[in-house]
Amino acid sequence: MRGRYRSMSALSEVLRHSLGAERAWRERLQRGRVWEVWEAAVGPGVAAHAWPEGFRERDVLVVVVSDSVWMQQLHLQRLLVLQRLNAHLEEAPIREIRFRLGDVEGERRKWTRRAGTAARRPAALPPPSREDLEAAERLVAELPDGDLRRAFRELFLLDRRAHRAGREGEEGGA
Repeated sequence: MRGRYRSMSALSEVLRHSLGAERAWRERLQRGRVWEVWEAAVGPGVAAHAWPEGFRERDVLVVVVSDSVWMQQLHLQRLLVLQRLNAHLEEAPIREIRFRLGDVEGERRKWTRRAGTAARRPAALPPPSREDLEAAERLVAELPDGDLRRAFRELFLLDRRAHRAGREGEEGGA
């Protein structure tokens, strides 16, 4: 009888280890979607100047950025970027994001070659409201670089439109 209990405890240990490994793999697979959702989360303007390189530790995303101006602006906006990414990666949120200078196009090509397709486009969203357009203009008014101004304006408006679409979807379902 004693041998049977010992094998049962060994079985429970195997199951516990197996389920833990499955959860870890599920999280890794979910985080691997970051390349798939990057452009939808940050917008094509930002994606042209920044692309995910990989993960450091378990949940720290490293993003390659085209130049120091973009790196500074993205660092300042990192919480918004994390929020947008984590909205797409619900099961395995990214805890932190770090930026480094590098070859954005090279990183993008690596992912495109692996995936075999370009990043998915975001779903159709409602047009931006007048209030959102005005808020976006105020937000980016002091940015010196025109490309940066356009990209962050686009990121802000994409976030506002997605937020509005989510609210409208909740109201329609209620």
